[in-house]
Amino acid sequence: MIDKFGHMNFSLSVNICYLKSKIHSLQIVSSPGGIKNR
Repeated sequence: MIDKFGHMNFSLSVNICYLKSKIHSLQIVSSPGGIKNR
């Protein structure tokens, strides 16, 4: 049970990191001159 929960927690944090990076890249692309400010 603890193992399953730990695995769920891990995949959840990975998903959050993935979503954050995806949103971040979307913001960079959508914002004018975002690539320069990078």
